[in-house]
Amino acid sequence: FSRDVLFQGRISSESYRLLSESDLGSNAGAKISQAIGDLPAGGGVIDASSLVGAQTWSADPFTGVTKPIHLILGVGTTTISANVTIPANVTLDFGRGAILSPSSGITLTIASATIRASLTQIFAGAGTVAFTAIGSGAGYHSGTVYPEWWGAVADYATDCGPALSNAINSGARRILLSGGGYGIGTPV
Repeated sequence: FSRDVLFQGRISSESYRLLSESDLGSNAGAKISQAIGDLPAGGGVIDASSLVGAQTWSADPFTGVTKPIHLILGVGTTTISANVTIPANVTLDFGRGAILSPSSGITLTIASATIRASLTQIFAGAGTVAFTAIGSGAGYHSGTVYPEWWGAVADYATDCGPALSNAINSGARRILLSGGGYGIGTPV
């Protein structure tokens, strides 16, 4: 349905789809894929914030998606068990505590998608998070990543070596270090 939606202090009227655990689909990825299909050609917002706790994407929910999508993720860790590419027409909005976790051998590719997230962990897992073809679009991302997105804590004590390595290896154009000191106990 269409409704007025408040985003970053402005109201826009666009298609909006609120997901719940009772929606059809074997896992969160399937529910998101179904919701994308339900949106009109002009795209819209998929609010998956009610899908909380441990979730799974067993297939790429963005395959063939060309319409603009704003996906709001719920609190919890989403395990990704298939290679996923998030295209430029998708905005990912990470609620505090929302984490995407690609499994070992799996790549989560963020291809110019806009990411809206605070300086908290949003990526985990033994798989790879790769940023490709990063543009200069609007949004919180715009080619910059933060080690905090991989779990770094700038408190001078926490070993941030693995988080810094993941940020460096992501292929992002720019890594921004927030204030404070990054403890390094593991080689970067």
